[in-house]
Amino acid sequence: MDAASDLFARYEYDAISLNGIAEAAGISKPSVYRYYSSKEEIFLVILTEQRESFFSEFNERLLKLGVPAEAQCIAGAWTDTALRHETLLDLLPLLMTSLERNSSVEEIVKFKASGRVKLKEVVDTLVLVGPALSAHQWSTVIETAIAYMAGLWPVCNPGERVQEAMRHQDVDQHPWDFRHRQTEYFCTLVR
Repeated sequence: MDAASDLFARYEYDAISLNGIAEAAGISKPSVYRYYSSKEEIFLVILTEQRESFFSEFNERLLKLGVPAEAQCIAGAWTDTALRHETLLDLLPLLMTSLERNSSVEEIVKFKASGRVKLKEVVDTLVLVGPALSAHQWSTVIETAIAYMAGLWPVCNPGERVQEAMRHQDVDQHPWDFRHRQTEYFCTLVR
């Protein structure tokens, strides 16, 4: 896990191989296969850890807000917490297209089951501290905010070639500001 995380901090996801992870960890590739069926499965475990850390921190921030907390305060806590978990933000866009697609059913079940537990904890707290939304409505807000975050992060952080194209006189566009857009969207969902 540490070797994969270190590689991910230095290289694009597509440039990382199972061989590279094994080499960085100082073990053989067959040894990796004893525990994980693919590199995607390794990164799914890393994403699980990141998501749990994110939800735990967000929940702690919620409990420090006044009751009832304003939508803007909840949205700010969500965005500030997200920005403290860049690995989560970098892995979320890969979840449906790669990580789940190339992982074992057992690992996907573990990922989804642990996500349900963490989501329920956060929703329970939101029902206590947030504006008068039902648990179902808060679940929808959080699930939608996660999906939006997975799409927004790469748009706000384009690669070098995209940045160069955006600076071109025929485009003249700046990347979006993640903090502003995520917070604004979250507030819109709550209202």
